[in-house]
Amino acid sequence: MTDKLPPQLLALFAARPPLKYVIPSDHPLHDRRTTAITGVAAYVPQLKEEVGDYVPTESHLSRQINARLERQEKQKKLLEVDFYEQYKPKEDKNIRGTGFETLFVSRLNYNTTVEDLSNAFKEFGPIERIRIPVGNGLHDKKRAGKPLGYAFIQFKEEADMKAAYKRGERMWLNDREIVVDCERGRTIRGWRPRRFGGGLGGRHYTKVQKPTNKFNGPPPGPGFRGGGGGFRGGFRGGFRGRGSYDNRDSRGPNRHAPSDAPSGPRSGYGGGGGGGVRQAKSINNEEAEYVQQRSKKAGEALLEWLGQTWGCPYAELRDLPTLAISLSGGGPKAGLTSAGTVYAFDSRDSNSSVAGILQASTYIAALSGGTLTLAGVMSNNFAQVSTLKKEFYDQTYQNIFTPVSNYIQNINRDVSNKTAAGYTSTLLDVYGRLLSYDFFAAPPDGGNGFLFSDIVKQSSFLDYEAPFPLYTVTNSDVAAGRCQATNTSATWEVSPYEFGSWDATVDAFYPTQYIGTKSGSPSGSCTAGFDNTGFFTGISANILINATFCSTGNYTAASLNELSGPIAAVFPADRLTNPYGIVPNPFYQNSDAGSIRDQKDLYLADGGFAGQTIPIFPFIQDERDIDVVILVDTETNSADNITDGSSVYNTYLSAQANGLSKMPIVPTPDQFRAQNLSSHPSFYGCYDADKTTLVFLPNTEETIASLFSYNAMQEQFVFTGGYDQATAGNNTEWAGCLACGIMHKSPWELPDSCDACLDKYCWSP
Repeated sequence: MTDKLPPQLLALFAARPPLKYVIPSDHPLHDRRTTAITGVAAYVPQLKEEVGDYVPTESHLSRQINARLERQEKQKKLLEVDFYEQYKPKEDKNIRGTGFETLFVSRLNYNTTVEDLSNAFKEFGPIERIRIPVGNGLHDKKRAGKPLGYAFIQFKEEADMKAAYKRGERMWLNDREIVVDCERGRTIRGWRPRRFGGGLGGRHYTKVQKPTNKFNGPPPGPGFRGGGGGFRGGFRGGFRGRGSYDNRDSRGPNRHAPSDAPSGPRSGYGGGGGGGVRQAKSINNEEAEYVQQRSKKAGEALLEWLGQTWGCPYAELRDLPTLAISLSGGGPKAGLTSAGTVYAFDSRDSNSSVAGILQASTYIAALSGGTLTLAGVMSNNFAQVSTLKKEFYDQTYQNIFTPVSNYIQNINRDVSNKTAAGYTSTLLDVYGRLLSYDFFAAPPDGGNGFLFSDIVKQSSFLDYEAPFPLYTVTNSDVAAGRCQATNTSATWEVSPYEFGSWDATVDAFYPTQYIGTKSGSPSGSCTAGFDNTGFFTGISANILINATFCSTGNYTAASLNELSGPIAAVFPADRLTNPYGIVPNPFYQNSDAGSIRDQKDLYLADGGFAGQTIPIFPFIQDERDIDVVILVDTETNSADNITDGSSVYNTYLSAQANGLSKMPIVPTPDQFRAQNLSSHPSFYGCYDADKTTLVFLPNTEETIASLFSYNAMQEQFVFTGGYDQATAGNNTEWAGCLACGIMHKSPWELPDSCDACLDKYCWSP
C-alpha cells in the first residue's frame, strides 16, 4: 500500500543510517577500577578543634524581622514604665495658638518646604505659622535634622482650619497625596500617638485585607456583570409607582405582599421556635445583636457628622454616645411634622446642618402620629421621606379617603378574613387598613400581608443600615370599666422582635411574630400573621376613642371620635364600632408576667393616652443604656399651637414612680411657659453622667393645628415646620451646639464654642 504514497511521504518511512562508531574517551568497562573501601580511622588525624563559638550567618529577611521584634520589645518596655506620662503635647514649647486652629498634615514629600505648604493652603485663610518637625537623631542618627514627613499649619481663624480639614484631604503636593487631620494631641482628651499604643491604626501591612470579591460571596461566575457573589439588585427605599411592587426573596422585604399572599392571622404549629414569654430582665438576644452591629455604623456616621459640623471629629469610634430619636404624637399634624424632621436628619435626603443624625442613631421610636412616618420609612426598607412624600403624603394628607376609595371591598374582605379566623375585629382594624393604604403601602392590597416582624427580613435591617424601630402603645382594662389611662399607666413596646413592657404590671415580653396566640405559648398551636403593620400603626395612632365613654361592646357615633363617623359610614357593620385594638393577651395566666396576666384580652390604644406623648420610656431603661435621646415634640397644648412640655414632665413623674434613675429632672409645664422654653431647643440632664441627655425640640410656629385634611399649601407649611424644628429655624449655630450637647459627657475635649452653647441650651432647675 505504501507504493501508492507520494515521494515526500515515503521519505518519512525510509530507514535512518547506522550510528557512527566513536572510540571511547575513557577506559573500557572491564578495565575500570574504584577506590578500595576503608574505615574513617585514616581521616582522624585531619580533624581539628574549633576555636570560639559558632556564629551562624543571618539572612536579610531574618535581620529585618529581628530588628522589628527588637523595636517592639523596646516599645513594650517604654509603655510598662508609664513613659506615656512624659507625652504632654500641651506643654510643647514649640506650640502656638490652640489645637482647634491647627491642622496636621502628613505623608509629605521629604523635600516639601514651608513655602510649598503655604502656597497649597493659603486659599483656606490667613496662616499664622507653619512648622515642619525634623528628626532629633535619638532613634535614627541618619534622620537627624531632616524633615519627618509631616507638618502643623496654624491658621488665624478656627473656621479656616475647618475649611482646610474638610477640603484638604487627598490633595496632591510635590507628587504625593497628602492626608490632613486635627491636632488630636491637644484636642482629644487621653489621645495617644501610635508609638504609645494609640493613633488611628497601623501601617498598611497591619490592616486586614478586604476580600477581593466585591460582595463577599462566592467567586464570580455567570450573571449580572459577570458576578454571582450575592448582588442584591433593586433599589433601597424607593418605589416604582403606586401600582407596582418590589418583592424580594427571603433576604429582602416582602414589601406590600402580593394579593395572593396569606391574608390576616392564621393558626399553625409553632414548633417551639418563638421562645414564649420571658421576663423583662434584659433586652432579647436578637435586639442586642442588632444594636451591637448597628452601633458600629452609627458611630462612624456620628464621627462623620461631627467632622462636618466642627471641622474635625475630636473623638474616636470608641466611647461614642448611643443616640436615639423619639417622634411624638399629636394627630395627623405630628405625622407630617415628624416627616419634615426625619427628612432634615437624613443625609440621603437633605443638605441641612443636622443631616446625618438619622444615620448616627441606633434607635428610633414613635407613637400616635409619629408612627405614620416611622411605619412608612421602616416598612419600605428604610425609605427616604422625600420618596414617601411624593408617593403618599401629597395625596393622603389632603384627603385620607381618596387613595382607598377604589379598594373599600378589599378592606372589608381583609377584616372579614380576620373575623372568620376566630379573632375579634373592630373599627380599629378598618382604620389600620386605611393607614396602610394612605401612608406606606401601595394598592391594590395595601400591605395586607406585611407584618411588623417582617422588618427583620429587609436588606436595610440585615445590613444594619436602619435604627432599631419601636412603637409604644397603652392598654386599658376595659372589661373592668377602667378605660382611661393615667400618667403612671404601663407603656407597652412593639418591636420587630418582641411585644411587652418593662412596667411592673407587665414585666414580660413575647415574640412579635406570635402575637395573637391565645395560650401565650408558641410551643404548640400558635398564631402567625396577627402583627399586621397597619393594625399596630392604627393602635399606636388611635384617635378613634372618646375618653368619656367606656365599653367592651358596641359604640355609638356620639361616643366615638369625629373621624370614626366617616369610617363607620363607609364600612357599616355593628361589630366594627368598638374603637380599640383587641389582642389576645399572650401573658394570660402566665406566672412570669405581672398583674396583666389577669386580663384575658388586651384593649390597646394610642401610645399617648397616658399623657406621655413622646416615647421616652423605652430609652431610660438601664438595660438599653441610651446616652442621648432627641425628642421631637409636635404636641399642641395651648391655643397658640405651641407645646408646654407637659409630655416630658409626665414621663418624669412616671419614671420617678417606677424608680428609673436615668430620667433627668425636667421643667414643669408652669416653668416651661414662664421661661419661654418653647422658643428654642433645650438640653435636659447636662453634665450628669448618670442621666440620659434629652435634646428637646419643641414644635414651632411654622406648624398649624392638627387637621384630618390639609390643602397643598398647608401640607407644605407643616412639613417645613418639621424641618425647621430639626434645624432650630435654620439657626447657623445650632448644629455645632447640638454636637456639644451630644458629646459633652464623652471623654473628649470639646471646641471652645461649646461653653457658650451649653450655657445657652442646658436647662437646670
